[in-house]
Amino acid sequence: MDAPGLESWLAASLGWAGPRISNQRPLQAGWESDVIAFDVVHASGEHHLVVRLYEGQDAAAKAVREFDGMRELANAGFPVPFVFGAEPDGAVLGRPFLVMEFVAGNAEWTWPEAAASSHFSRLFNELHSLDWRPFAAKLGQGGVEETLEDFRGYLVNAPIPGFEKWLRWLDERLHSVPRLEPSVVHWDYHPGNMLVADDDSLRIIDWTSVAVSDRRFDLAWSGLLMRQSMGTDLLREAYEQHAGSMAEMEFFDLAAVLRRLYSIAVSLEYGPEVLGMRPEAADLMRDQIGSLGPSYEWARDLTGVSIEAVEALLEG
Repeated sequence: MDAPGLESWLAASLGWAGPRISNQRPLQAGWESDVIAFDVVHASGEHHLVVRLYEGQDAAAKAVREFDGMRELANAGFPVPFVFGAEPDGAVLGRPFLVMEFVAGNAEWTWPEAAASSHFSRLFNELHSLDWRPFAAKLGQGGVEETLEDFRGYLVNAPIPGFEKWLRWLDERLHSVPRLEPSVVHWDYHPGNMLVADDDSLRIIDWTSVAVSDRRFDLAWSGLLMRQSMGTDLLREAYEQHAGSMAEMEFFDLAAVLRRLYSIAVSLEYGPEVLGMRPEAADLMRDQIGSLGPSYEWARDLTGVSIEAVEALLEG
């Protein structure tokens, strides 16, 4: 990381006089970004911070979206790290970035630990119960139709034969899906994104995909990740104890399986950079594909459509 460049940015953007960076250390990188912790001292104080560096063609939009989303979440009282600023211009560090509070603690929860914790499902429900209107003013507002249209755009730009037929299955049933009031959705709510701080307070991290949409997309996606890890979806049962049962979840479950399997197939075919992810994400995906076999078989049986590229990955 270019420490002098970031020091200049901190001075100009945050008004800190004479900032000096030390103790740079990489944290575990995600599929979409590199994360570096550092300490900074300036004339008015000191901070322990994190810079998140984004990848891909939409990296600038991710930086702004995560900053706006986390700022609104903090304003709403939802537990997230404090964000100091975002820079969509890659000229400063070579890539767009976000600067946020470093929270010391444990970010290595497992799915069994999350399943046993009432906090995990409670916070999920609290997220979806927030007043979505301030978020829509910053992030825009989508829904079921808009999400399927986004899927369609990906399939056109990077086609994998068979997925378009799964999308057609969803299109044909769109009219029967009852609409819910919009919610703030995370789009990747899982234990690795729940940080337990050293004082036992909680923070939810990784908001690059935060949106105003249908909460059932969120519930289906997180349920898929839990089934992939544990073979069962205990999250939905715990969630519905708070929020009540969710109608037409089969529709959203298929959308989640489509999104997950397509992301893996297209990344291994075209490269993960196509979806704005780090090159190293391809190896992580290869390691995980086998655990998605039951979800693929469920989706294949539901739609009557096999996808040759996915079956080849599962067999390989």
